[in-house]
Amino acid sequence: VGLFTVSYFINFMLLEDQGHKKVVDICKLISKGVVVYLERTIPVICIFLFLAGWYVFVTAGWGTLSCFIAGAALNLISARIG
Repeated sequence: VGLFTVSYFINFMLLEDQGHKKVVDICKLISKGVVVYLERTIPVICIFLFLAGWYVFVTAGWGTLSCFIAGAALNLISARIG
């Protein structure tokens, strides 16, 4: 949410300052930056999710782990879709 909020305000300021063509160019640059950010952070997040999932399994069992996995998968999909 934070990256998209920053992106919105940057686009708004650029539209006021430099016009529509520059905003389109900057939007492409921001979009590429978000994709690179997600490609670099999702593997680290998956490592933390694995460790947290192991802890959930040890302390609460299979039922809670299945709920944890479903929630983690949906959140990762949501982050990727944007």
